Amino acid sequence: MASTWDWEYVKDEHLPLLEAIRDGDEDGFYAALAGGGGPEEEAVGAGRGTATGPAPLAAAVLFERPAMAEYLLDDVAVDVESRARGDDWAHTLTPLLLAAHVGHDAMADLLLARNADPAATTIGRDDGELDAAAVAAAAGHDALAATLSAAAAPKVPALGDTVGELKLVIASQTGPQPMCIRLQKADRVYKDHIILADYEIPDVFNFEMFYN
Repeated sequence: MASTWDWEYVKDEHLPLLEAIRDGDEDGFYAALAGGGGPEEEAVGAGRGTATGPAPLAAAVLFERPAMAEYLLDDVAVDVESRARGDDWAHTLTPLLLAAHVGHDAMADLLLARNADPAATTIGRDDGELDAAAVAAAAGHDALAATLSAAAAPKVPALGDTVGELKLVIASQTGPQPMCIRLQKADRVYKDHIILADYEIPDVFNFEMFYN
């Protein structure tokens, strides 16, 4: 997979941030960021307008640099859904799609923990738009495909969940913000911090749902 990106371009254009990620050079990585070679600048290249090398987060995923990926996401606030830009379909992958394609389980877990969307799809593939699980399966990474498929599946509330967690599930499937949802039955309003089982709610139960 690494060969699909032109690292000679990175060298020729003197993009120290990408080179540091490729080489696992943490000192060079932090120095490049401190020197103003930020992710957006290096994602589009020095004066070329389009990327023939991956964006920094994609590079961190590709070369399995979890500490660098975490720093880009948590401290630099790089978008977890950012796509490296270029002409080949591989350049249009989100970081999670890239992790799925190359089979980097740990990087996929890191991205999922930071709310990467497992339902985001590829762009420009001849076989259609594929989500992360399908990309992993197509590349022969069956265990990772199963993990990503489970991550994309709607969460089924359990009696050990709180009312607030139930609202998160409802919001993910209906659209409104969780704090705008009010669940009640007759005069009883269900409080976010209470566990469903403590309300003695049966397995089959019809809430009345209102929007605040």
